[in-house]
Amino acid sequence: MSNTRTISAIILLAIGLLGDAGQTVITTVSEGPGTATTGTTAPAEITIRNETDNQQPVEIVDWAVERYELAGLRLPAGEIVFYPFDPSLDDCAGHGGLHTVGEGGHRIDICAVGVPSRRRLMLHEFAHAWTHETLSQGRLDAFLSMRGLENWNDPDSDWDQRGTEHASEIITWGLNRRCDPRHMLQDENHDSLAAAFELLTGTEPLCQPG
Repeated sequence: MSNTRTISAIILLAIGLLGDAGQTVITTVSEGPGTATTGTTAPAEITIRNETDNQQPVEIVDWAVERYELAGLRLPAGEIVFYPFDPSLDDCAGHGGLHTVGEGGHRIDICAVGVPSRRRLMLHEFAHAWTHETLSQGRLDAFLSMRGLENWNDPDSDWDQRGTEHASEIITWGLNRRCDPRHMLQDENHDSLAAAFELLTGTEPLCQPG
């Protein structure tokens, strides 16, 4: 099944849906400012493997890709796997979502349930992929200094002391529809979060207060 949809300055092309638990390939082409992107402008293919019994995953990924494209942030190619709900979350190493990168490229596993949770997780896990491909060492160091952090992704550090998690939470905050700080961000004000978002991305946050 093929479906083509144009959203302002973005073209999202979804092709190859194979049954209820098949694969979908979303090719994203950004015509926005792309102030923080680097490298080639070739479209990125994002493959969805849906192990659930519904088509929500395609809609959720499409929504998250749209938010990145509206901000001019080009996502790298990768694979996303959605699993049926399992209280153990074994497929995501005990987390609601998990980003990994290896020889096969970027992979995101989603084990959480509920559209709002999955949408937020998609923004967060996409942020890990985006920062991995986009941030220069200089910008990474500047971000750590701004946040008062000592490491980017030390596995021996607590989750809220890792720069990569702060960055992903701040990008999630800025790309969501509402400016709703969660987790380690919940006591911070809008201005400090907006400054951190702009340092990372080179653009203003999309979220709206309220």
